[in-house]
Order: sequence, then C-alpha cells, then structure tokens
Amino acid sequence: MSKKTREMVPNYLSYRIFHNIDAFGIDMANPLEAHIAYETDDRVLAILTNGVGNENTSPLVNERCRILITD
Repeated sequence: MSKKTREMVPNYLSYRIFHNIDAFGIDMANPLEAHIAYETDDRVLAILTNGVGNENTSPLVNERCRILITD
C-alpha cells in the first residue's frame, strides 16, 4: 500500500482466506476457493465483527488464522 493510501485509509485491512494447493511444485491458492471462500468461512465474520489483536479477538481467529501485520 502506498504512503498516500495509508494516510487516507488509516485502518486498512486486507485478508485472504484460502488453503494452499501444490501446483507443479509451487504452493498456490485454489483459484475457485480464493474467490468464494469469503462468503462461507466463519473466520471472515469473526475478523470483521471482533477485530484482530485485541481483547475481543475471537478464539476461532486466534486458533485458525495467521496474522501478518505490515507497515
């Protein structure tokens, strides 16, 4: 994300919900799952309603998600 975008959107959240598959020796996201999983994965709702990295973070998120915070 560019510096200008960070200034305009201070609370930016990007998330990806998918399982890796082995495609010719390379870990990749299953393309179909990567595009439809948002609607069916309970982790997405938990992240959007309770947030991440605070006392309200869902145990589901703490147990089943890997959180990567970047600047």
